[in-house]
Formats: sequence, C-alpha cells, structure tokens
Amino acid sequence: MREFCTKWWKRIATTDMLFIAVLTLIASFVGTFLKQFDGFSLLGPLIIALLIGMVIQFPIRSLYVGANDSRKAGVKDAAGLISNKLLRLGIILLGFKLNLQVLFTQGIKCLPIAAVIVTLVIVVTYLIARALKVSPMLAILTAGGTGICGAAAVMGLSGSITVPEED
Repeated sequence: MREFCTKWWKRIATTDMLFIAVLTLIASFVGTFLKQFDGFSLLGPLIIALLIGMVIQFPIRSLYVGANDSRKAGVKDAAGLISNKLLRLGIILLGFKLNLQVLFTQGIKCLPIAAVIVTLVIVVTYLIARALKVSPMLAILTAGGTGICGAAAVMGLSGSITVPEED
C-alpha cells in the first residue's frame, strides 16, 4: 500500500499538476463570477470554465511548454492522469451527489423511473447505431454516453472496453 501511495504521490505532486490545478481554479472562479451576467447565466459556471480552458490551452502550450521536452512530457502525463483517473473519480462523485440530491428532494419514487429511462435510452441508441453498421464497441460507447451523461461517460467507459484488432 505504501508503494502504491508513493507512486501516485510522485505523479500528482508535480509542478505541472500544480500549474494545471491553479489554472483550473482560476477558470472556475472566473466562470462563477461571469455567471451573474445575463449572457453567461444561460451557460453556467462549469461550461464557462470549460470554454476558458479550451481557449487558454493554446497560449499555454506555446508559452509554458514550448520546446521543453521535460515539460511536454510532464504536461502530457498530467493530462493523461486527469483525463483517465480523475475524470472517472469526478463522474463517480457527481453521480453520487446527483443521486443523493434526487433522493432527498423527490424521494425513492424517481429511482425506478430514472433506471428505466437510462436503460431504454442505452438500448435504443445501441440498436440504432448497430442498424447504421457502427462497430459494437463504438455503439456501446455512444449508447453509454447518450444514456448516462455524455462525453464524461464515454471517457469513463472507453478505458473499460477493449477494442478488437480489425483485419
């Protein structure tokens, strides 16, 4: 267990992860501030922060990373860790929060309805994708993303599915 914790601490406690965390925090604060204005209130702070992140990635790559190979490798490792492990953790925590929120406000009666709707959407999307001659693995990723929560679900599912080699 100690070896596991040491390995993960070395991956997380880097200057590149700190840099990315600070930028994410700043984007979150700016998104929260901007949501109070009329045009931005429709989007919400999370979408605003995501848009800020997409816009600032290009100057950051050229200014921070540049031609420095060690920084390039560090940022790539940090981005891989975030998109693979931390995104899955975020999906789990978001789902946990939403489920508790629904349970406390709407009661237990919503759970069967939600289960039926999510299952139905996944099955129907999978069948439509297969009817359009989409590969089974891509069809299940699309169905999972559509039925659960979008791109975050696809990212979470993609690590669990092995795609066979095509001939």
